[in-house]
Amino acid sequence: MPRRICSPRKKGAKAPDLPKEWAAHADFIEKWRAMEPAFDDAAKLRPAVFLSRDVMAPARSRSELSEPARIAVEALLKVGSANSPVGKKVVEALPATDRRAAMSQLIEAMRL
Repeated sequence: MPRRICSPRKKGAKAPDLPKEWAAHADFIEKWRAMEPAFDDAAKLRPAVFLSRDVMAPARSRSELSEPARIAVEALLKVGSANSPVGKKVVEALPATDRRAAMSQLIEAMRL
């Protein structure tokens, strides 16, 4: 039997009170709470938050991208699938030193 990451949510348990800043997102939060794996302790999310802060690190401005990174970002924004052979070639051709900046720029562009 697989080990549960978090303790199970109790049936009929009252949703926790949300900060007022989150009120506009209450429907999304409730749907997210209903997903597996269930948990009842937000502190157990700390490892995920720790990892995501590195992944979501602030991007350098577009003007600070190297020319190969800028070209790669422009090409990748036009790709329609994560399995695109063209996208894979663009990433493989991108120097390793530019990949983090390119990824940050992609994330920033997709947020808009």
